Amino acid sequence: MVGRTDPVILTLDSPVNPEVSIEFTLDGTNDEHVRMELIETMLIAFEFFPEVKAVLDREYPELHKATSITSLRDAMATFNKAAKTVTQPWKGTTPMSHCADQPIEGPLFKRIWTLVYNRSITDPRSLNKHYSAFSSETYGETSYDRMQKIIGHLKPSKKDVFVDLGSGIGQLVIHMAGASAVRKSVGIEIADLPFKYAKQLETEFKSFMRFFGKNPPASLPLGTREFLGPKVPPCHH
Repeated sequence: MVGRTDPVILTLDSPVNPEVSIEFTLDGTNDEHVRMELIETMLIAFEFFPEVKAVLDREYPELHKATSITSLRDAMATFNKAAKTVTQPWKGTTPMSHCADQPIEGPLFKRIWTLVYNRSITDPRSLNKHYSAFSSETYGETSYDRMQKIIGHLKPSKKDVFVDLGSGIGQLVIHMAGASAVRKSVGIEIADLPFKYAKQLETEFKSFMRFFGKNPPASLPLGTREFLGPKVPPCHH
């Protein structure tokens, strides 16, 4: 997949929300990475929609071998065709309302979380460069396993609102929103660059949640410098 001058955009349609789709752009420099994202999205969808998997198993059994633009287009077209067989019965109704609010647990959420993170955080190294050494604003991400332990310790319910002060790029906020029963998950971040990434993470997360038939949470990473008010000036003696 080299030698192209124009980007190729492949679009996957949601098997449960007819108005939702996700685009994958291959620009000639990132093709293998995007190919893996595209295939991983389909594989995750199979976990939610076995009807779609059954069609792909029959009509495109060697999905993992799709490497060329042509083969990826064929796989995408087969997936989208199968997706319509799922969305049609839900047309004009609230799709899969019986499970749309259920949290996603275990390895499946980790796969979605990783996919969303990789699509959103294009330059992780820039986050550490953004802060001065030894400053009070030094950035540090929370690992997936650590976030799982936090959820296990807090055991949030549908009555709870989770607020993360100094939420960085919003990983814990996203994790709490997707993998727990919390009613609302909010992040507050005053630094510009992490907040910018948090908004990208929020957009991608909501898109994938809708794509897989899940209701996005009521709130996600929010906050500006103004939210916490002006900084207190230093004292002079």
